[in-house]
Amino acid sequence: MPTEPAGIGNDEFNAGLEQSKYGYPILELYKLVIPVTLIELKEHWGMGGAPLGWRYLTRNLWEDRWGEDGERVAKVTRVF
Repeated sequence: MPTEPAGIGNDEFNAGLEQSKYGYPILELYKLVIPVTLIELKEHWGMGGAPLGWRYLTRNLWEDRWGEDGERVAKVTRVF
């Protein structure tokens, strides 16, 4: 099994110590400049609370915090 790209948990996964069957590399990771707070999720974006798993974003939340290519540079910071 390939050891590249390196990442947290890769060695354990490759050694069969994880219960997961599949692993997908994270090729890019970004951090929001203005994080979304729990209060905003409830009051402004109409969610009942913090998602307990994955969830589709509404277009309004996407455009406000992530945006299109031209405006994204001011809204996110690339981690790697």
